[in-house]
Amino acid sequence: MGWFGFNPGSVLAFNASALTVVLTTFLAASSAAVSTMGFRWLKNKSKPDIAYGVNGILMGLIIITHLAGFVNPASAIILGLIGGPLFLVSERYFSKVKWFTDSVGLFPGHLVGGIFGCP
Repeated sequence: MGWFGFNPGSVLAFNASALTVVLTTFLAASSAAVSTMGFRWLKNKSKPDIAYGVNGILMGLIIITHLAGFVNPASAIILGLIGGPLFLVSERYFSKVKWFTDSVGLFPGHLVGGIFGCP
């Protein structure tokens, strides 16, 4: 279940609010994946990489976790679309830091996505 059990479970009832949370969670994750791979392709002109797609999904999920019950589906898509380039910029910044090693990009996604998603 993962995020789709955690986010709607925060509502503590199976009602319209829980269904909205499921929808916003899915839309933010999918739009962030498309945005991350699209902006990466625009920057490098290379084939989409599955690692960036997965990190985009993760970035969208991290951003929407705080806001899932408080935004509408259109806002969730916008947040996901912003999350893609935000992840790419933060990953490039943290990859330049010599004392820090993160081969899969989890730290930039969690740190920057968590701060960006805070209300």
